[in-house]
Amino acid sequence: MTTFATSKPLESFTNPTISFNPSTLTLTPLSIDNILPMVDIFKSKSFTEPDFPRLAYLCPQLFSTNFDPTDFTPVFVFLATEESLEFCLQPTLDYLRRLGMKNLSSPSNLNAYLLNTRDERLREKIGFLKSIGFPNEEAARACFRLPAMFGYSIDNNMWSKFMYLVDKRKIGVWKN
Repeated sequence: MTTFATSKPLESFTNPTISFNPSTLTLTPLSIDNILPMVDIFKSKSFTEPDFPRLAYLCPQLFSTNFDPTDFTPVFVFLATEESLEFCLQPTLDYLRRLGMKNLSSPSNLNAYLLNTRDERLREKIGFLKSIGFPNEEAARACFRLPAMFGYSIDNNMWSKFMYLVDKRKIGVWKN
C-alpha cells in the first residue's frame, strides 16, 4: 500500500464535490504511517488493492491523517451483528445461497446490489421467470447474469419485453 499511496498523484484521489487543496497536503513517512492502519482495516474486511482508488475518491477523509481508524471500526462491528442482518440482509443472503450464488462475502457492486434487494423482490422475479417457462436453475442463473433484472417492474417492463420476444420475434419458451 505504501507504493500505491506514494505512486499516485494526490489529485487522483480527491472528490470534486469536496473542497480540497492538494498543494497543502503532502505525503510523508509519518502521514503514510497514519494512513496504513486504515488500509489494514479495509484489507481485513476483504477490500482489495483495486478498491482503494475508489474509496479515496469517494471519501478522501478516510485516508487523512486526522482520521482515526477506530472511529470507523464500529461500522463494521455493527454490520456483522445479528441485529443488522436479521431483518433484511440475512433473509436475502439465505435466499441467494439457496439459489446457489457463490462469493457473496466479497465486496463488489453486484453483491452490494443483490444483498440490498429484499428477498421478496428476488422471489417475485424468479417466480415470474418460472411462470413463463424457465426451469428453476435457469431462472436463478438468468438473475445472476443480469442482476439489474431485480430492479425491473414485471408489469411495466419484463412482461412487455417477454410478449415482444414471443409475439413479434417468435422466440420460443421453455417447456417444463
